[in-house]
Amino acid sequence: MHRILSAVVVCCLASLLFAQDAADFTVKDIDGKEHHLYSYLEAGKWVLIDFWATW
Repeated sequence: MHRILSAVVVCCLASLLFAQDAADFTVKDIDGKEHHLYSYLEAGKWVLIDFWATW
């Protein structure tokens, strides 16, 4: 258990070291309302962006 916890901590610290700033972008939801990334970040909200696709 100690090794797993150590590995998780190391991965989290490494991700902080190599993190990059995201460019601001706008998306529309299914109701047509626009959402801007930076408006959520400026409001102090956490944002998880999950880009995925099935081919």
